[in-house]
Amino acid sequence: MPSARVKTASEDARAKRRAAAQARREQAAGERAEAEGKSRRAKAQEQQRSAEAANQRASEQAAQFAFTAKVNPPSPPPVVQTVGQNCASSGNFFSREACRLRSFGDAALASDPVCVRFREMEAVNRRAVTN
Repeated sequence: MPSARVKTASEDARAKRRAAAQARREQAAGERAEAEGKSRRAKAQEQQRSAEAANQRASEQAAQFAFTAKVNPPSPPPVVQTVGQNCASSGNFFSREACRLRSFGDAALASDPVCVRFREMEAVNRRAVTN
């Protein structure tokens, strides 16, 4: 019978070792889960801090832009008058035509319909003179 006791003792020892190994595995798994949880919480806190910092920067920039806009309002674009508007105050037909001739040289008025028509008439006159 001593061999039966030895077998049960060795089986008991194996069972205790298996139970101890299982307890260590469970403890290691619990520690890993806890470490992962801490890591996730730390990442979430970091993301929240960076989002708050980004919101703070955005509100500071908006406030700066609003302050700048109040202090330095944007200037309206320059109003380009047409040849007709420029020369409307001229007294008579001859002075109005002289004003138009002076205005045709202005680069800002190059696309004005009066200037375009005048250039076309001038081109026709040049062709008629050269023929």
